[in-house]
Amino acid sequence: MKISNEMSATTTTNNNSSMKNMMGRRTDLILYNSSNVAICLSELKDGLCKSSSTTQESKAIRCTKSLQTYNEMLNGNKNVWSMDWNGCRGYVYALIKDESLDVDVAVRVSEVMIPRCEEEMTEFKQALLNIYELREQLLKYESELPNAFVDTESVLQVYHSPK
Repeated sequence: MKISNEMSATTTTNNNSSMKNMMGRRTDLILYNSSNVAICLSELKDGLCKSSSTTQESKAIRCTKSLQTYNEMLNGNKNVWSMDWNGCRGYVYALIKDESLDVDVAVRVSEVMIPRCEEEMTEFKQALLNIYELREQLLKYESELPNAFVDTESVLQVYHSPK
């Protein structure tokens, strides 16, 4: 697996253009599997402005939906896990596809954080366990993705965020 961030995406590479087309907008952090398929996204915010945080949070969910749709063309699992950070605190969420209602629901799975003082170290232990749980979920998800596209009519479009 490899990680790509928005800063490294400013250089011209093949992967960069596909990331831009797939997501509609750049995302802060992308985790790729060994076949160079994006399997997890993360948005990072400074946490200073509530309205900016809400805008970025909705962008993260739209990008995750785009990732879910793209990977569904690879016959992947319809549920995608991602992370959203706001300052030193964040959460892991799953975008779950409900076939009976034809909707996707973002569900908060667990909390994560980076300690800023010694008193937060106890909470950090649980955050590490939550990140490990995310890692296990991503490894399972990666193993379900084949290396080639499949022909499916259920995937008609990729969702782009507005500019």
